[in-house]
Amino acid sequence: MSLVRSAMAGIAGAALAVAGSRGLLAGAVQGGGGTVQAPRFEVDPFWPRPLPNHWLLGSATGLAIDGRDHVFVIHLTDSFTARTETGAGTITPAGECCAPAPNVLEFDPDGRLVNSWGGPGQGYDWPLQNAGIAIDPSGNVWIGGIGGTDTRVLKFTRDGKFIAQYGRAGQPAPAAPVAGQDTAYADQSPGRAQ
Repeated sequence: MSLVRSAMAGIAGAALAVAGSRGLLAGAVQGGGGTVQAPRFEVDPFWPRPLPNHWLLGSATGLAIDGRDHVFVIHLTDSFTARTETGAGTITPAGECCAPAPNVLEFDPDGRLVNSWGGPGQGYDWPLQNAGIAIDPSGNVWIGGIGGTDTRVLKFTRDGKFIAQYGRAGQPAPAAPVAGQDTAYADQSPGRAQ
């Protein structure tokens, strides 16, 4: 369980850092003599709340906060040792605990899991290793691959409904669509889209 607590503490710390950078936490305090003191942050060890279904969070590869202050986390579901960590998630269950959580987890500001989705589906090529998540001003969720054969960017609604895919496995990353509200940027490094 220390792995789970460590992962949750890391996510909580990252969420605090992102929230602080967006001005969601208490601002700087005016000190004596006109100096500004840095804000003080405290990690909440109970954020997020425990995941259902004996789910485990794998290696987190991205975190984003939408306009409703919901925190979206994307992680790798294959970063576990099946024999010792995810017995319930194997084809022939080897134990009662545990199973990888879906790739995308959405938490409300209180740390409650409100939605989860992600992974391979019809009409799109899910990256072999997802490498980031972003929320656009319309609330759409953008997910990118890590590069190499993962040269694609996927666009979903916040509920996980597929909207569009840019790029294909093993092909060079496409140029960004017309600049505007729903713009994705493709890095021109060899085989990398983000």
